[in-house]
Amino acid sequence: EGRFPDIISKEREIASGKVDLSILDVPIELKLNINGEEIGKIIAKHTNQTQQYCSELNSAIGFLIILKTESQDKPDYRKIEDFFIEVVKEGDYPILIFSILIRGGRKIAPSKL
Repeated sequence: EGRFPDIISKEREIASGKVDLSILDVPIELKLNINGEEIGKIIAKHTNQTQQYCSELNSAIGFLIILKTESQDKPDYRKIEDFFIEVVKEGDYPILIFSILIRGGRKIAPSKL
């Protein structure tokens, strides 16, 4: 699309599904947490998908970005607990999956941002 530079691909189709974004063949999977599901459960549910995208794009790293959209009275600042790193063994080489919680306050899908 016109608003993305050539190094960024939006909704890229690969064999195991559709990657939301990829930058220089590094997959970025976007998830929405609208009903307060525990972050650890969301990560566990989607790490395998992100790992598959890494394997298919031949990337040693991938990102799982979770947008938390619960209403809040005041800003909920970033905390060290909002960042997770998981090392997944894939053949002879590890894949690093970085999961990041973004604390929003609006109920809007990442694709609409």
